[in-house]
Amino acid sequence: MERVGSNVSTVKPGDHVALSFSACGHCENCLSGHPSTCEMLNDLNFGGVMNDGTKRIHKNDVEFSTFFGQSSFGTYAVSNERNVVKVDKDVDLRLLGPLGCGKQAAEQC
Repeated sequence: MERVGSNVSTVKPGDHVALSFSACGHCENCLSGHPSTCEMLNDLNFGGVMNDGTKRIHKNDVEFSTFFGQSSFGTYAVSNERNVVKVDKDVDLRLLGPLGCGKQAAEQC
């Protein structure tokens, strides 16, 4: 983890993290413990938007989307705190990166 926003409380810079899919955390499915069927799943994960409808990554005047709410194969990613999972620093991050995308994407099928 390189940087965190001012409202983030579960992780801090320097923490090792893996990324999971995005879910809104507010719909009936999320609140009942079923975030994989979140009502906003497609918008958040395949539309490239954050919960508030904005896109967090920009270059000049061009907005970029994240894929699957995380872009775990990228060098950097902008994620919602809800889809960041703190992991032990002894675990090789090169092994964990693909799990957030490949494994969880397969679970969605």
